[in-house]
Amino acid sequence: MSAIIYVTEAAFATLQRIKDLDYYDRSLLIEEEPALAEAPGSYFKNAKKMNFAPLPSEANIAVVISPDSTHGVRLSFPAELRGCIFEKAPYLPEGYGEIVTYWSGETFNLNTSGAVYFQAKLNEYCVDLGSDASSDPIINDQLLSEGVVVSITGLSSLLQGLPRESFIQIAIPLDTSMLGIEQGNFLSSREYDIHGDQTDTIFLKVADVLDSPNPDWVYIDLLRHELLDYGYWY
Repeated sequence: MSAIIYVTEAAFATLQRIKDLDYYDRSLLIEEEPALAEAPGSYFKNAKKMNFAPLPSEANIAVVISPDSTHGVRLSFPAELRGCIFEKAPYLPEGYGEIVTYWSGETFNLNTSGAVYFQAKLNEYCVDLGSDASSDPIINDQLLSEGVVVSITGLSSLLQGLPRESFIQIAIPLDTSMLGIEQGNFLSSREYDIHGDQTDTIFLKVADVLDSPNPDWVYIDLLRHELLDYGYWY
C-alpha cells in the first residue's frame, strides 16, 4: 500500500468525480463545465492508482513548503524524471523506484508497450520488450513513473521534534504547457515553470515521511498529462 497523499476537500471531490472517466469522457464533461479544467485536483494522477484522502479538518499544519521556500527544503520538477521512467534508466536517483512507488503507487500504464516511446529524453534507454517480435510486446522492465514527478529534498531537517500526526503543506505550481495532449514541452528538457498563476496543494503526514524509504528524498509521480489515460499510441 502506498502512502496517503492528503488534499483539500475540493480537490478530493474533483478526483472522485473524474477517476473513472477516460480522456474522451473527461473532455466532454469539461466542455459542459469549463471550470472543471482548473478545479483543484484536476491535474493530479488518477485516484484509482494513487492513494488520496481529504485533509482531516483538525489537521495541524506544522510546515509550509513552496518553490520559494528558504529553510533548506528544495521543491523541484526535474526534467530527467518527467515522462516514462523505466527501472534501468541510466540516471536515476538512488532508491528512486522504491521511493516513487511508496508515494505514488503503481503506474497507470504498467503494461503498455507504447510507453517506451514516451521516455524522458534525459533518461531513455532500450527497454526490454522480449525476444519474440511477432507477438505482442511483453515489457520486462518495470515502468516506475510516467507523469510530472515532484521532488522534495531536505525534509528531514525540518521534521525533528514535529508530532508524527502533524502535516506538511506543499504548494504545487501547475505548468499547464506540460500537462496537455501535446507532448512537445512535456518530453523536452525544458525547465518546468514554477512561477505560473495556477497552483494546487498537497499535504504529507509527518509519520508517512519518517516511515518512508528515505525521509530526505521524496519523489511523487503526482501530475498527470492527457496521454496518461488516453493511451501511449505511436
